Amino acid sequence: MNCDMKLFKCSFFIVLTLLFFIQHIIATNCSIEVSQIQPPVALSADDNKEYTIIQIPGFIQKATIIKCNSKESCGEGGSCEQNYKLHQFLSLPADKRVFEIDDLKLRFFNLPYQCKPCKKAVQQS
Repeated sequence: MNCDMKLFKCSFFIVLTLLFFIQHIIATNCSIEVSQIQPPVALSADDNKEYTIIQIPGFIQKATIIKCNSKESCGEGGSCEQNYKLHQFLSLPADKRVFEIDDLKLRFFNLPYQCKPCKKAVQQS
């Protein structure tokens, strides 16, 4: 019975995920590109400064990004717009050559993630 319950939970999760994804595509009508990246450098969401993302063997920092094709139109003359999600990475200031232990911190970075719901074009009178 335990196995049946796990299968049910897994199937339920997959169905919910698919429904959310389909609903999102229908709501935006925008094409997307999904990829996994290992950013070498990024702008911090906290202070808008550039930081080097730490990448060492055994500690590779990755993020899944979903880019929205902002050149497309959606709906009735609306446009596709990129949405962003916060990701946390261990990083060092990019502009320093000599570091102190306090420079090594977990920081938040905004990375592309999904499209915003389609905005209809504003009609001007």
